[in-house]
Amino acid sequence: MTLSGDITPEQVWIKKEGKNLKISVGDSDSKDNVTVVGHFNEDRKAALETIELKEKKYSLGSMLDAMASLEDKTPKTLVQMCSNFSVSCLSEQIIGHASQVL
Repeated sequence: MTLSGDITPEQVWIKKEGKNLKISVGDSDSKDNVTVVGHFNEDRKAALETIELKEKKYSLGSMLDAMASLEDKTPKTLVQMCSNFSVSCLSEQIIGHASQVL
């Protein structure tokens, strides 16, 4: 998923809601949000793999796998998620063309 504009990782909020993943921009209660329905389903068919901001790509796989096992449903920023789960979230890839823009 690509988030356009001058959005920073500190502005991207991630929250687990049942089997769904909610991503908000601005704050965790923002109306600027998208829900990935079924992200945490066992088959992983709807799983979101990356979030792209400007020219950086955040790989979410390991971080969200760790999140799936937690009971804590408190929203966290992308930066908090990366530091809390001690996994490499930032890839070194330069972003090309967006396939999905929010």
